[in-house]
Amino acid sequence: MKQVFILLIIVMLSCSGCDRDSSKSIMDDYKTASGVQASSGVSVAVTAEQGCTIEELGLPICWPIREKAISKEYPDLIQRDGKDLAIKLTSGELSDIDIEEGSSVNLVRYFPEVHYGLLSISSAKEATFDAIDMATGERTNVGGDAVLSPDKQRLAIFHQSLVTGSSPNVLAVYVVSAKGIFEEYRVEPDHWGVDDITWVDNKTIAANVVWFDNNVSNHQKQNLRFVGDDIAQLGKWELDPAQPTPDVETRPSESVKKDADQIACSPRILKLGDTLTVKLSLPHGEDFVIVSPDEHEWWLSSTDNYHDKWHETPFRASEFGNLSKIKLDISQLKVMPFVYGKTEPELVFSKPGRYRIVVSENFATDDGTPSYSCFVEFTNKN
Repeated sequence: MKQVFILLIIVMLSCSGCDRDSSKSIMDDYKTASGVQASSGVSVAVTAEQGCTIEELGLPICWPIREKAISKEYPDLIQRDGKDLAIKLTSGELSDIDIEEGSSVNLVRYFPEVHYGLLSISSAKEATFDAIDMATGERTNVGGDAVLSPDKQRLAIFHQSLVTGSSPNVLAVYVVSAKGIFEEYRVEPDHWGVDDITWVDNKTIAANVVWFDNNVSNHQKQNLRFVGDDIAQLGKWELDPAQPTPDVETRPSESVKKDADQIACSPRILKLGDTLTVKLSLPHGEDFVIVSPDEHEWWLSSTDNYHDKWHETPFRASEFGNLSKIKLDISQLKVMPFVYGKTEPELVFSKPGRYRIVVSENFATDDGTPSYSCFVEFTNKN
């Protein structure tokens, strides 16, 4: 008797040549092949999606999407002609954004309250950010994404490039004034970076610090605090605690860097009710496996007929090979574990600990066939 898995899964499909009709056919083919209908408790939705999650907004692939969102809200602000970008200044004049040949540029932030914008500039070798004065067109390289303070007096700058090493890791604060912006605080650490920040108040910035230890990414919240009584004046900033990383600091190994080019998981820390997003570079293998902390394997797609005979996999291998983004509702994701004696689907994410997400051309072999992995930490608490 075939085993029926119970799975609520939203697959975000982003592949060439896919449209709404082809997405529907994939869903129909999947239901036909698995013999599972909606009445049996399975819901599968396949859609074309070009959006970016909060965790992905800092990725270059999302910069054009951020620019489109700004252009939609401020239709007269941006003029785009292919790779050429012009921005309308407060005077009404158009300012052409000059960049080096082979680079691309996008307007990824706009702060109308202070008449500043943020440009992302990327090439095959590096990525960086310039703040642009919307009154004069003058650009200042700040080196990271920006968030405006509640009192509109400062920009907090952050960036991390631990995996690629293509640009400096940055944590900085700039004062915004009528005469331009001025750097008030800046660090460019070698072994840690910041991938998100929030202004707690005008004197405190909460930074999400990331570093690698034995090829495993670690995260912790730290506060960057203004030192002084008068926030209206230039002052000093101090990171608390001053040392965010362990005594032994390491960058990820070359193997981790290589994996990061093929597969990415977010968020890195999962809780009950979260959605796991897996992004894949095309082309990629058709084996898709989750390895739990107890080393049990959960096959979501397999090129090995044995797995299909043993239990239904959520994805057909031929269809999985075309997916570049997948979203999994971990509270509903139930699959048969690849464990002798198991006869019923079980929750994949049930035990707290470190989970390995793997894509491979043939995960079942040890003949050197490449497998690419990303890791997430799961806590079984809301």
